[in-house]
Amino acid sequence: MNSQSTNWHFIKATLVNQLLNAKGESATVVSQKLGWNRNRLGQYLNYHMKINDEDLQKVADYFNQYKSALINYHPTKSVIAKCKKAQVNKNRTRKSQSTTSNEKENKMSNDELSNMLLTNVATAVNNLSSDMEKISNAVSDIQSHIQHLEETIVKQNIEQKDTDDKRQTYLISQIKDLKTTVGMFGDFSNFKDVIDYIFETNPFKKALDIFGCDDVQDLSEALTNDKGEFDEDLAKDLYMDCLDGVDEDDEDPEAEWGDEMYCRAAGK
Repeated sequence: MNSQSTNWHFIKATLVNQLLNAKGESATVVSQKLGWNRNRLGQYLNYHMKINDEDLQKVADYFNQYKSALINYHPTKSVIAKCKKAQVNKNRTRKSQSTTSNEKENKMSNDELSNMLLTNVATAVNNLSSDMEKISNAVSDIQSHIQHLEETIVKQNIEQKDTDDKRQTYLISQIKDLKTTVGMFGDFSNFKDVIDYIFETNPFKKALDIFGCDDVQDLSEALTNDKGEFDEDLAKDLYMDCLDGVDEDDEDPEAEWGDEMYCRAAGK
């Protein structure tokens, strides 16, 4: 038998049932003795499925029959319809089982996917929490550093102010200690001599500080007029402002009389 259609047969159920009765055995018992599942021979006998050559040979050998004697060569329409219906039901059952199996697999896959997503979300949340903690610590460090810088700057400003105040107090005391007079009968004949004296008796930087100048350029601008010449009146103003001077000519009548006599003697 070369084709698949000749390898499958309808079993002659009436004969096999007679053989079973003769042995006093059921189809279930014989199925188990032949090494099949307990319902297999019953399915052949009820035309739920055709029997192949191998299984047919086993049945023939068990009952000491020829294989051909157990074949139903002329099945009725009802037998054929019954077999087809059984196959349809079987295929439907297999499809349903397959669908159920696929649904279970999909459900498992969905569950696995959900678990994976939940795990990933939990990991992301933990990482975010860790990152937020790091950012918070970094911000705290920056704030502490800024606060430290602010405190340092305030401290430096206070120290600088104290230094400036002390220097200003020192300069004022030095200026007042000079107690010099300028004029014909004074300590200096003119204000240029006073300025020269201060630079001769003090360090250069200190002398500039006494006159409120940062450098020589500032001092030059304070002492020269629009023509670029030294101006005694500007020197007097600088002296009066910086050395806390007093114009005694404005307050002492005798000083004014002395100046007048000096001018007369000079022919002025």
